[in-house]
Amino acid sequence: MMTQDTKELLRDYTRNRSEDAFRVLVREHSPVVYGTALRKLGGDRAAAQDVTQEVFTLLARKAHRLESVVLGGWLYRQACRRAANHARSEARRKKRESIAMENQNHPSPADGFLAKELDDALLALPEKDRDALILRFFEDKEFKVLGTTLGLSEEAARKRVTRALERLAENLKRRGVPVGSVSLGTAMQGFGATPVPAAVISQVSRTAFQAGAGGGWTVCISLLKPIAAGVATVSLVAGSTLAFRSGNADEASAEAVAPQVAARGPRSSRFAEKLPEHLTLEQIIAEIRRIRSGPGTVLTELRMQVVLGKIQVSQIPEFVLLGNRELNQDEREEIYRPLLTLWWDRDPETAMTFILKERIDAKTSGQDSHYLVGELYRRWAERDRKAAEAWLARNWEDEVLAKKHGNGKFRNFLSMWITGEFFSHGDIDGLFAFSRRMPTIDDQAGALFNIVGMAPMHSMFNYSGKNQDRWRRFHRGLEQFPDDRWRSELVRQFWKNIGEHHADDVRTIQESFQPADPFAASLGLLSVKKRLARRTDSSGMTSYESTPVSDRSEREADSMAIGLAQGLTRGQVLTAMGRALPEGMKKEDYFAWVDSHRDELELDDFFLRQAMEKGIDGQVRGRQPEAIEWASRITDTELRRKACRAIFRRYRAGNPEWAAKYLAEGKMPQDLAEEFQLIANSAP
Repeated sequence: MMTQDTKELLRDYTRNRSEDAFRVLVREHSPVVYGTALRKLGGDRAAAQDVTQEVFTLLARKAHRLESVVLGGWLYRQACRRAANHARSEARRKKRESIAMENQNHPSPADGFLAKELDDALLALPEKDRDALILRFFEDKEFKVLGTTLGLSEEAARKRVTRALERLAENLKRRGVPVGSVSLGTAMQGFGATPVPAAVISQVSRTAFQAGAGGGWTVCISLLKPIAAGVATVSLVAGSTLAFRSGNADEASAEAVAPQVAARGPRSSRFAEKLPEHLTLEQIIAEIRRIRSGPGTVLTELRMQVVLGKIQVSQIPEFVLLGNRELNQDEREEIYRPLLTLWWDRDPETAMTFILKERIDAKTSGQDSHYLVGELYRRWAERDRKAAEAWLARNWEDEVLAKKHGNGKFRNFLSMWITGEFFSHGDIDGLFAFSRRMPTIDDQAGALFNIVGMAPMHSMFNYSGKNQDRWRRFHRGLEQFPDDRWRSELVRQFWKNIGEHHADDVRTIQESFQPADPFAASLGLLSVKKRLARRTDSSGMTSYESTPVSDRSEREADSMAIGLAQGLTRGQVLTAMGRALPEGMKKEDYFAWVDSHRDELELDDFFLRQAMEKGIDGQVRGRQPEAIEWASRITDTELRRKACRAIFRRYRAGNPEWAAKYLAEGKMPQDLAEEFQLIANSAP
């Protein structure tokens, strides 16, 4: 059975705000989250559902920071933390009889000695071991898939799981639970198969998606108003019904709810305490910290929204500047987004300029984050394209917008939302006119490359009906781009996405479009690594299925024949293939291909650029050896030595421990081993 591509789904959600993709992520990963919460909470299903909602709401908000992590491992850690918070809160009050009955009637799927100690023992493992066990036993991944996810061979993945099981068994033994690694593996099978009701999946995905899109505050207030207005509401905490007297919904506050929820015990006491009618910004900051110091529950979340509701829109800039001094990063990330989104909804230009100039993303989500600017700009482009375009032009040289982002700069990424709006309305002439207004040829290409490369048109528009003409005119415009290098790359990327998203229609589209540069189109099809298909079941649930390509040799032969027919030499064709193939092959397969054609390729500039890009990325993502691998493929002997030495020297200065480990593993180019050792032994 084909499995969902988690990275592709996460990318589709973070870049295209696809609700379908997020719903599939919830469906695929909720059994692990829900099952973990059940174990940690002794089978309390209502509380486990609360934890599941919290975890996926957090995922919706932080997805933009998670593309380089093992998602299953991250979700598992969050489920453990939030379940522990709930458990501590529960320990402070007497368990209700209804929950005791729930435990008797619905035992946890992992009852017994193992469930009581397993999660703590797992959390004590190194992250790489914990991720391996979660993928293998909780998500039921085959070793080949597990290895691909962790960047290991199938055999190395098998060994990683075996060693991790042994370490987990040792951890359990120290906790008084003697169990062998073999029997432990058997006992853990199916831990991620806890059934989650379809209604829970639907509710969790819908609520979390709205919160991730900046609607968390609105969602909570919408839950609070019917409570304060006197509507009988199903409790989000334990499934019981609470009734309230009629009141004025416009005057909804914690005070109106407090008398009715007080009977629920200490779990609700923080929410039930009376708030002053008027609070200074300093008092609001203090109240925020007090609320966050306690366990996270639905009621404390509602109280937080009431506190934030006391901030007037005109006070938001002053509050944020105060919060920059008084709140920590996690507090800022939780609180700023709903406030700034509210302000943006009233005055997008002023709010966007404040967010950009005050570097709010860096102060909430980390130095390299652009999430809030990107998300609000996307929504602004959809709502008022002209105003959004004018704002981008005025702020084009801002250092945040000039930072590297994907294949270009962040400002090129933002310009994609403008071109996307032109495309979605069928205004292809307007799309290319906007591109030509960009200040440089690279920026003009960037406005187009991002929409071609990320392919929102492939996600939003099927190749059918009126969209056929839209696609044809868009492709024709790409073929007329004034720069030869960029024109070939834009056309290649367009056809790569055709091959990925519309594999069944490739021949029909080729016959319809009659590409002016068939060789560039063939390189795009050669770049395809997997083919994606959307499937919609009878309930309307959309999923993605992918299969790796199996006809690369035939596509290579097609590209060679087309290139030769266009008058290129064999060496020119192979060199062009060498620039396109890294997107469509595993790294080791690509290097084997390069070695088999080494005498016919002229790719030194390409290898050097790849090495430099991987080198910059390596400090953050641990890809230093990959940078040296690319540099070692350079055929010019002196350039190769200089590049490899420079990369190793840079990382040795930044991380001596990594340099020592790298040398000990013996993976460096052997002709440079002595020089690398001298660099490692020298003073920084």
